[in-house]
Amino acid sequence: MKNTIAKAVMVVAVGLLVSCLSNAHGQWVQKINLQEPQFVSSLLAENDTIFAGTSQGILRSVDSGSNWINISAGLSVNNETIYIPALAIFHGIYFASTNNAIYRSTNDGATWNVIDTSFFTFQTFSFAANDSTIIAGTLETYLYSFDSGATWSYMQCGEHDYDVPAIIAAGKNFYASIGLGFEWSSNNGICWQRTNSKICNILLNTSSIMLSGNTLFIGSRCGVSYSTDTGASWIDASIGLPDSANVNALLNYNGVFFTGVEKGIYISTNNGNSWSSAGGNLTDSTVREIVICGNYLFAATDHGVWRRPLSDFGISTVDESQSLPSSALALLQNYPNPFSSTTTIDFTLPEDENITSLKVYDALGREVSDLTNQVSRMGRISPMGKVAVEFDASGLPAGVYYYRLTAGKDMQSGEMAVIK
Repeated sequence: MKNTIAKAVMVVAVGLLVSCLSNAHGQWVQKINLQEPQFVSSLLAENDTIFAGTSQGILRSVDSGSNWINISAGLSVNNETIYIPALAIFHGIYFASTNNAIYRSTNDGATWNVIDTSFFTFQTFSFAANDSTIIAGTLETYLYSFDSGATWSYMQCGEHDYDVPAIIAAGKNFYASIGLGFEWSSNNGICWQRTNSKICNILLNTSSIMLSGNTLFIGSRCGVSYSTDTGASWIDASIGLPDSANVNALLNYNGVFFTGVEKGIYISTNNGNSWSSAGGNLTDSTVREIVICGNYLFAATDHGVWRRPLSDFGISTVDESQSLPSSALALLQNYPNPFSSTTTIDFTLPEDENITSLKVYDALGREVSDLTNQVSRMGRISPMGKVAVEFDASGLPAGVYYYRLTAGKDMQSGEMAVIK
């Protein structure tokens, strides 16, 4: 299911205002409509293909949700109602969890084979992976696999006795929202540590988790909280959300945050400092999961899947071949911006040109970082010479900074803001 079409670069419109989003005129379009007691429990997006875990099985669309087919061959639930709480793809292999089993597909979901997990009977709620390890969060423990999900083992150390509704990975670190707070692992999920810090001043069930730079965001039934110290302390970030909002889903898309609650979807463009309703016709629906596929934002509710263009939220898609010509130097706006820890700087080079320098300066013109060697190690990552460089400002104070790209006789610069 490789996408041979040149990928688009998603560019967040400069000057996007949260206050404008609640007045957006766009509406959500329902792409899957299920009647009670049927339901949608999970979503997975991969390029222009989207999967939905429903009580009818797994549905797949290869045209960004316009048409769907059932791809449940091989799933077996003993004639019970199918429940698929988690879908994932790692290393080109698809995974799905059902009422009491984990399934694996190596042919884009056309057929599914059950994995031998006879040593445990717990339901699996979530998956996450890095380059070497896949983690499954279950009702009472963690499972991990080092062979692309062919075999699984229990966590080897630490105590765990809560369900794991969400996990994310960052290098060797894994972070999980659990039935009573937050846990993390620094060794590929083999051992886990639980922080005893309170979320919303109480030990609270959490349901979603997200990472932005070095900042963790967690969703619970009292809104959104964030931590900059690996969960040792949590700060409320629920301004603009409904009172006692149960946050079921969190999504970070190039610095634009989305959250799914009982009354629709809310959006933040200032690192979660405040939220505004995305509007439309989902304000009375409980959103279970959010994904982006193609040019659309998808929301899973209890009985359907809804779709809305990203352009309704001030996010536009620009074709690389049209907007980033290979014949000219082009330094793009960093994203996210403003940011608290890390950001990405994109630029393109003429085909016959090499970079001279990429440096960052403070407001007084003092050099604070030289990214030139980092660019040299990366080389070009697309035929037209487009390069993405990560800048870490975690050690810098808040303020305005400037980044300057020099290639031959050409020079371009950009402005960015660090917030703490």
